[in-house]
Amino acid sequence: GRGAPIEDAIDLPEADAPPESGDATDDPTGNSPAGGEYNGLTEYQAAFDALREGDLETCRRKLRELYAQRPNLPPPQMMLARLLLTNRQFASARATLEEIADAQHDHPYLYLLFGKLALADGHVTDAAIHFEKVKALKLPENWTESQTKHLAGQLLAGEIAIAERRGKWDDAARLYQQQITAQPKNAILR
Repeated sequence: GRGAPIEDAIDLPEADAPPESGDATDDPTGNSPAGGEYNGLTEYQAAFDALREGDLETCRRKLRELYAQRPNLPPPQMMLARLLLTNRQFASARATLEEIADAQHDHPYLYLLFGKLALADGHVTDAAIHFEKVKALKLPENWTESQTKHLAGQLLAGEIAIAERRGKWDDAARLYQQQITAQPKNAILR
């Protein structure tokens, strides 16, 4: 087998969107398109809605508008790739990331998304390498503390998924405890 179901590969718990945040979603995992660093951004949800309706141009336009308002967010194409991942359009997400990889090679979010894709494909070692790359990169200077925590939480969730798939239960338990310590009010993690 290829390990855990594909759903587990991208439904990593959001680092800064605990269930008590009041974020109304249709995703019971808490990993809605508007979760985490996008919490409360109606434009992002509108872009996701357009994508789900098959209107890629409106989705792209909404993401460009959002980025113009909030340049500390990942570039529009990276946000699009995340939406595609959330919508389980893995091939399109990979193609989008490959399109921007050269221009955005120093952005940690690029490698976070590639790592999630690797997990979705059952490529645990590739995922580990991508997550290590994220750790090695300098964070964008305009990121907020919330964005930094989100990235750290997503990396930790990715490391947990890797430990579980490799059957390293002691490592997984230790990493889960780190995640609980970082988010003590997150009932799902507890």
